[in-house]
Amino acid sequence: LGAGADELVAALPAAAPLATPPAAPRRDGRAPTHLVYRGRAIALGPEPLLVGRAPAGARAVAVEGPAAGVSRTHCRLAAEGGDVVLEDLSRHGTFVNGGRVERRVHLAAGDRVRVGTPGVELELVRLEG
Repeated sequence: LGAGADELVAALPAAAPLATPPAAPRRDGRAPTHLVYRGRAIALGPEPLLVGRAPAGARAVAVEGPAAGVSRTHCRLAAEGGDVVLEDLSRHGTFVNGGRVERRVHLAAGDRVRVGTPGVELELVRLEG
């Protein structure tokens, strides 16, 4: 460094402590049996469960509240061969545990699904018995 280079060095203020990241979902690796939305557990099964602003169908969850980024029929969840698969049907994206779904993803109990921005969060659980 040439003359005057030490003039570029300045004391920086102490860094603020980093915020604690949100706790990661507790995944147990087993397929979920229910989707939880607004305190209600909805059974998952071979017949698809549609989620969106205004999904059409016998098994549907209409998300309430701010609908920015939520499609009429946003995603589909269905049991397939012992697993539960989520299929993104939206143009806006569906997120599982913070990561964007690329078409389809296998779900596990403890996963969190977000539709929309800032979004509505749905939780997947496994109920025994």
